[in-house]
Amino acid sequence: MSSDLDKRVEEFFRTYQDRGMKKWAGFYLSDYTAKINKDKKRRNTVYIKKKNNADCKIKLNTLEK
Repeated sequence: MSSDLDKRVEEFFRTYQDRGMKKWAGFYLSDYTAKINKDKKRRNTVYIKKKNNADCKIKLNTLEK
């Protein structure tokens, strides 16, 4: 059994061709585009300044008089 496994492992490593950077480029590209999309979403967020309560009370007081 182990000799059969040894033969299969030896055959695998003898014929295996490493893809090198091609293999990792996909991971890098997906991580990079995810970061770019996250930053783009953050930059496109528009925050609207809300009026504080003091401004509303001042307007109500002037309308009541």
